[in-house]
Amino acid sequence: MYVLNIENMFSVVTETTAYEERDQHIMQQKKQLFRYFLSRTTTLTLKIYIHVKELKRLIRPIDPRGNTIQMKKNAYQEYELIIPLSSEIIEAILRNEEVFIRASWIRLLNKQNNVVTQFQHGVVFYETPDNLPAVDFFETSSEPDYLDICNESAEDIFKVQNAAHIFNISNYADDYSVATQKTAKTLAKGIFHYPFYIHFDAYDYMKENLLDTWQQQQIRSRDSKRTALTMSGFRIYYAQVPAFSLTIHDDATLEKVFKELYFLPEENETFIICQNEQLEYNNDDKFVNLSEDEVIIGFSHDAQGCIVYSNKDSFCDLIHINKLIPNSMIVQVN
Repeated sequence: MYVLNIENMFSVVTETTAYEERDQHIMQQKKQLFRYFLSRTTTLTLKIYIHVKELKRLIRPIDPRGNTIQMKKNAYQEYELIIPLSSEIIEAILRNEEVFIRASWIRLLNKQNNVVTQFQHGVVFYETPDNLPAVDFFETSSEPDYLDICNESAEDIFKVQNAAHIFNISNYADDYSVATQKTAKTLAKGIFHYPFYIHFDAYDYMKENLLDTWQQQQIRSRDSKRTALTMSGFRIYYAQVPAFSLTIHDDATLEKVFKELYFLPEENETFIICQNEQLEYNNDDKFVNLSEDEVIIGFSHDAQGCIVYSNKDSFCDLIHINKLIPNSMIVQVN
């Protein structure tokens, strides 16, 4: 992995001129890398904070017919875009380069949907390509802190160890909640066979009701060995986090689970779909040890997408998953 050197050794207070010159030099190098990789990749994805009128003005020259760019609204004035690249589109992007380069984050992907380079506060790229512009970069084995948003994944909900293949999957739709549910159910039915299982965490006040309501799904409860700071009325206390497993026998059960319990992954509770009745945990529920020849499906932050973790040889590339969900955005992480 290679990282653009964005260190500014000057003080913005006492060495203002030198600081600004160095800052401009860093921005110029970012632009050089942006232009370089833009012409050597096939897809651009970005997150941008912009008023909707300005957004329409920005994308109109790039997509005059409105059928090329996929767009998802995350929040007020926060949008994600996926833009297939062509020579005409690249020219239009470069005419508005200042706006694009200052987006919250940018990812450029190759034909295999693998991330080639990422732009956020700085720039990261994963191979040393030919004819790279003369920029100041260095090699490192760890990603810079500023990529934590760009690489948002289920690891802030639970961590998976021993996964040979990881795929981030998202859908550019007006309602990402509905789209993610549809993707997760399609993946589950395409990857697993009935019965399969959903392992999840809930809130302490839900335990008795869950055990009563889901008896037909052979619900099982276990101690997650974790607590969470909780407020009830005027009392603040550390509550035990109950963990459960449900047996999914058929399509009807799967629909029922998503209809009634999908709010849990949306609120960043652990929610894992897998073939195995038991998951192997390391220390606590936050660390899942993936067994040999195993696949699990998790959810990213706020359930804005799915993440597939696998050790199966058939999941070493995008082909198998892409057949199941051809209209989704799939990024192979490793």
